[in-house]
Amino acid sequence: MATQPQDIYYWDLAPDGSQIAVADSSENSNDVTLIKLSSKETRKITIKGYDNIHSLRFSNDSQSIYCGVLKGYDTWIVRLDRYGGTLPITQAGRFSAMSSALISPDDLHLAVRGTNVDGNAWLLEDF
Repeated sequence: MATQPQDIYYWDLAPDGSQIAVADSSENSNDVTLIKLSSKETRKITIKGYDNIHSLRFSNDSQSIYCGVLKGYDTWIVRLDRYGGTLPITQAGRFSAMSSALISPDDLHLAVRGTNVDGNAWLLEDF
């Protein structure tokens, strides 16, 4: 897999150790590359309808991947299956810089982490 030094890559190792998922942080990137460790075979899966992958994590059964992505100005967590099917899980925020999903060990709960860059700043001078 060719990489660009200026880009940031998000990756995760499947819990069963069979493959690695890699996503490029380039603007409008919506491809996840799966690399089988036993054969070095690669396969691309496209997240349809979403852009700018900024996190990914395998489910505990290694059959799907939870991704933080953008759709317009909204940040979403989506579930990507190994055939390219995309299921939106939750909208993580508007204008949010980043979001990611953490899966519970029993695969029954999902914690969503988000970062928001909206806020106020005050500068006081000569007081």
